[in-house]
Amino acid sequence: MDYKKYIIFFIIVFTALRLILINLFPLLGDESYYWEWSRHLDFSYYEQGPVLSLIIYFFTFFNRINNEFTVRSGSVLLFTLTMIFCVLIYKKIYSSDKTQKASLFNLLAINSTFLYSSFAILMMHDTVMIFFYSIFIYIFLFIIKKPENLKLWILNGIIYAIAIMSKFTIIIIYPAIIFFLILNGELKKYIKGFLLFSLFTLLFLSPVIYWNLTHNFANINYLFIRSGVEKNINLNNVSDFLSGQFLLLNPLLFIFLFISTFLKLKGKISKKEFFLTIIFIFPLLVFFILSFKSKIEANWTGFSYLPAFFLMTDYFFNSNYNFKRYFNFSIIFGLTLCIIGYLLLPFYSNTPFIKSSNALTKSYGYKNIAMKVNIIYNEYKKKDKLFIATRHYQMAGLLAFYLPANPEVYILINHESSKNYRFWKNYEKFKNYNCLFIYNEDWESFEMEKFFEKSMKKIDIIKEKNKLLYIDYFIGYKGNL
Repeated sequence: MDYKKYIIFFIIVFTALRLILINLFPLLGDESYYWEWSRHLDFSYYEQGPVLSLIIYFFTFFNRINNEFTVRSGSVLLFTLTMIFCVLIYKKIYSSDKTQKASLFNLLAINSTFLYSSFAILMMHDTVMIFFYSIFIYIFLFIIKKPENLKLWILNGIIYAIAIMSKFTIIIIYPAIIFFLILNGELKKYIKGFLLFSLFTLLFLSPVIYWNLTHNFANINYLFIRSGVEKNINLNNVSDFLSGQFLLLNPLLFIFLFISTFLKLKGKISKKEFFLTIIFIFPLLVFFILSFKSKIEANWTGFSYLPAFFLMTDYFFNSNYNFKRYFNFSIIFGLTLCIIGYLLLPFYSNTPFIKSSNALTKSYGYKNIAMKVNIIYNEYKKKDKLFIATRHYQMAGLLAFYLPANPEVYILINHESSKNYRFWKNYEKFKNYNCLFIYNEDWESFEMEKFFEKSMKKIDIIKEKNKLLYIDYFIGYKGNL
């Protein structure tokens, strides 16, 4: 039986389901923040490179149509293309899979994880990076067969640079490639191509390099802060890291990924499989080591697992009946949970087991909050020149996204929590303007006082579900400090 038609059916159905789903729940704070990037196109940003902002920019039709669908549709379509590349990768490695049954199960396994199911619907750096990473892996499989083909090395250098500019964490793959070339035992065959690969990666990273040279190496400083180099060892971070991987990947598949990779290594594996093994294990090991001194978010490792799915699927398809049965059960289990999760998303904030600290719960209610803020804004704007400000980058992004006409919302306080807003500080134009300041805590209001001549505290209080926001009216902006 030919399973190609089932692969096509699965991809079409899940893509359609996701295109419907992305309309049914509000943007996360981070998504709205990245949408703000698309309104301030640049060569790089404080945390990451520019690729995500460009994709949002094009899918929102150059910021002319701003809604949940246009912001997120890029993530759905890119993940669909990632699935197609996964089919091509599986076929390239395991040409013996004539019916493509194993390839279908590989897709099912990938989509049965909470992590990848989230990447498929949220406009995040991981989604974009994994798309380009899948292309990178596919091309590298051709390079392994024909290392003398320098055009492939150059093309993959360009693709890798775009992946890095999507999310910097994939830089970890570069030393992993070096390890593979050395351990493969044929370094001389690869050295010329690898040097070209490195050169073109560097050339196409030049926009980010230039931005850092003109912004006091902001990306490097940010990565240094997140790496926890100066922190003490914290075993709680390690346990959080491990539990995060276990839960977000699909608990059963998490175990199978490592078991199958280990058992594969014990047997005879091809160069292609060895390459997948190295780029799976190396970045995970680096993240694990970093977790001793810094908090590693669960999604940061997302790209690391992609190569392992191919190894796992092939191993279990060639195993005895019991192993295969458990593998199939883990896929069904994960897919069921993911589909239930998709169905619950529109009602997410009302489910009793969701905590208030959850990122999605935090974004619920901002449509109504923005409508209330807009009424107050229009009322005061009739009397004075006015702008809107807040203290946190996620609140600023969500307010700007859901306010009618999408006005800019500013952050005057130069602090880590302001993220890239610190570089959007041409505020002299607001000198002598008044300001509506929206905030959660009283200390935030005290921080703002230094920027203005006087203030009217808590002119309004907005209550929305689990949120309590205050609005101050500050008078007479004194200019940049």
